[in-house]
Amino acid sequence: HDVSLLLKFVFGTYQNDMSLSIPAMMCLENLYRHTVHLSYKISGRTEELKKAKTFTVPDQESWQNNAVAFYSVCRNLDANASRQGTDCFQRFIASTEMSSISDEKWLLLLVLIVNKQPAITAEETRVNCCTILCKILLMTIAHLTSKKGNHEDLTDVVNQMALLVGENLREGRRGSVSPLFESTLQSVTFLCNHLVSNEYTGDKEYGSWVSDTLLSELEKFGAAGAAQRNLA
Repeated sequence: HDVSLLLKFVFGTYQNDMSLSIPAMMCLENLYRHTVHLSYKISGRTEELKKAKTFTVPDQESWQNNAVAFYSVCRNLDANASRQGTDCFQRFIASTEMSSISDEKWLLLLVLIVNKQPAITAEETRVNCCTILCKILLMTIAHLTSKKGNHEDLTDVVNQMALLVGENLREGRRGSVSPLFESTLQSVTFLCNHLVSNEYTGDKEYGSWVSDTLLSELEKFGAAGAAQRNLA
């Protein structure tokens, strides 16, 4: 009950009040961390807990609810709230042992992020959400592409992401080059270069397709100069 009430405050669905979303988010983050640590102690993994940088998720449904809640704060049109939400979301994801979350839930999270983007006019919020999308894809794509069954959903995400990237670059080029243009260019270039590098351990052919698909958006704006093409 405590968690469901906190979630209502984070989403602003409790009496349509968004004023407590940030403190509720911090409480939810602390409660989740405590739950994870407790699960380690109960299962006799105290020593492992001390050394761990990422943690096995005790309850995937709870994890998913938290991820959705934290991302909702990232999408806040208030720049300061979005920044705090983004920091919290990135801490949450960075502490997650990737293999303890099902492929389905990672894909659902990617679908949510790519489809729930803030208005293009909320520049800083848009920057934060695009950065998060690139980081989640960077983190999961090698694992997700190793199973052919994931490719269809992943392809939908990448095609939608390409449209998003194009929109960011187009809007970010109006007048002087804006932080939205520069941040999108930096995040996408880094992702594309990784996908054609030796460090990328996923499906090579699929990785090249993703890289080419996103690079084609950069090329429309003459912005693909820092990207490496896969010439193999």
